[in-house]
Amino acid sequence: MHSIGKTIAISVTAALVLNAIAPALAHAGNNAPSEVVEYVGERARQAVVAEGRYVDVTYRDASDKTETAEGFVRVMDETELVIYRIGYRKTISRDKIDVLMVGDNQSQLQYAKRVMKKRNDGSRVVKKMGGGVLMGGVFILGGVAVGEMIARATCADPDAYNDGYIGCEFGGLISGAFVGYTVGVSIGVSMMDPYDRTWITMAGSIMGFGASMLPVQNNDDYWPALIIGPILGAVVMSEISRNTPTAIRRFSIGLAPDRNGNISAIATLRF
Repeated sequence: MHSIGKTIAISVTAALVLNAIAPALAHAGNNAPSEVVEYVGERARQAVVAEGRYVDVTYRDASDKTETAEGFVRVMDETELVIYRIGYRKTISRDKIDVLMVGDNQSQLQYAKRVMKKRNDGSRVVKKMGGGVLMGGVFILGGVAVGEMIARATCADPDAYNDGYIGCEFGGLISGAFVGYTVGVSIGVSMMDPYDRTWITMAGSIMGFGASMLPVQNNDDYWPALIIGPILGAVVMSEISRNTPTAIRRFSIGLAPDRNGNISAIATLRF
């Protein structure tokens, strides 16, 4: 009798497990993962998304503040988008949608967003370097003018600078040029990124200039380091400063529903 009861229990358990995973197996066998599509602006407001697709929506709320939400599409008609997740339901007016990312599930969208973020990061760094070099060049002119005025006011003897190797006035011009460039670089980099901290970017430019002095002291042929050092230091510190307010967990585990209502465990490892 005990053996029969045990057999029945095992059979019932197996049937329940198969019934639970059957929809997922059928979905995996019949539907290959689709690509993530991003719609922006008017295209996002006119896009047609089928029920059950997973979306990430950037929209404006009643006070015109930008918000984000994500979930599976429940309804999308001419006037509104309704999305849902476990214990969550959100209705969004279509005319308030700014960006719409469409995929199959949460993990697929998260991966796509990480890839897009890397691309955006690369573009942002290039803009920062361009802005830094441009403003650095502009500030060289101001540095030269200030350096010349200081040299004329302080140099008692034109040949008193550096044991006569270089004229005092000329030394003031060179010093002013590098100081102006270092300051201009940090300002130019910060202008390209409103989310960095200007004083940290400035510190990076100064540290980059200081580090570039080391090879130049040993060999004058390395003088281009004085141009490269500040821009590299400013960009690196600018990128660091824009990330410091937000702590990122390197490993996390979460639960997320799929379009069929099943629960999946998702482990995320960030490097």
